[in-house]
Amino acid sequence: MKLKHELKDALTQALDEFFLANDDFEIWGATYCAKRFYDSHAELMEQLAKAWALDRLSTLFRHRRQRGWPTHIKREQLILPGFENLPYNISIGSGNVKRLNNATVPQIRRHLEMLRRYQSKEVLEIGQLQAVLELMKKYTSKTPRITWGEVKRKEIEAQTRSL
Repeated sequence: MKLKHELKDALTQALDEFFLANDDFEIWGATYCAKRFYDSHAELMEQLAKAWALDRLSTLFRHRRQRGWPTHIKREQLILPGFENLPYNISIGSGNVKRLNNATVPQIRRHLEMLRRYQSKEVLEIGQLQAVLELMKKYTSKTPRITWGEVKRKEIEAQTRSL
């Protein structure tokens, strides 16, 4: 954690003064003394809380950027209304799995064929994937290898322009 020097110095000074003024630290324990210190230094604690929160949030954002978005969020799939229940990954045969956002029309068709053949998924997923293919049709004439993620971006831009 990187605190500003003034804030770090103020915390160090306040802690030193607190320890000197409270010789019962060993009797009451760390949690009780921490609460007393926090309550008696509300303004400093408010400044520290913001600095610590920003530091922690920066770390979380940095890690999130390195890892990418977790699969349970399905962030990009929630953007386009009507396609909320799509799978994050699809099977494209021979044990290969592909992220739906990076899948092309032939890959989505292959996945649909496997779903129909093995009937391992609900009918809702099959219906939504068919709707995905229908939506992608209007883009494949110009860009045959377009991905679902690119189609969604174009659709969202079109919806935004029409508002």
